[in-house]
Amino acid sequence: MELIIHPNKFLETVCNETANPITDLESTKEMLHIMLKTRGIGISAPQVGLLKRIIVVGTKCHKDWATLMFNPEILNTGKSKEIETERCLSFPGMEKELERWVITEVKYQDVTGEWQTETLKRLKARVFQHELDHLNGIACMLKEEV
Repeated sequence: MELIIHPNKFLETVCNETANPITDLESTKEMLHIMLKTRGIGISAPQVGLLKRIIVVGTKCHKDWATLMFNPEILNTGKSKEIETERCLSFPGMEKELERWVITEVKYQDVTGEWQTETLKRLKARVFQHELDHLNGIACMLKEEV
């Protein structure tokens, strides 16, 4: 498994395959390893050649700093958005000003298969939305700047 770099159609392909937290756990651990090796704070399955609905969001600096998320979705958003600079592991050296929700309520399966709901704020919400774009076939670094 290795990181896919743009241009590659994998980065613009919708991931329709439901992930299984039990059978896909090893692949997800490899994704985490690639994210760490490339000094990222998030990674999605299509970035490593898998068309499954898996993301890793890692923005905290303590023992629970990375969250492995299977079949993630946004349930609700706050009322405000912010524009900030984003980068992407699959688009090295590129930066883009993108507008994202500041707060999102999300749902995902954890590594045991249990459904979790969580309210994400600021950076973690931004990373989640960025990685969810990848699962939905949206290469956000190719979006028009705001």
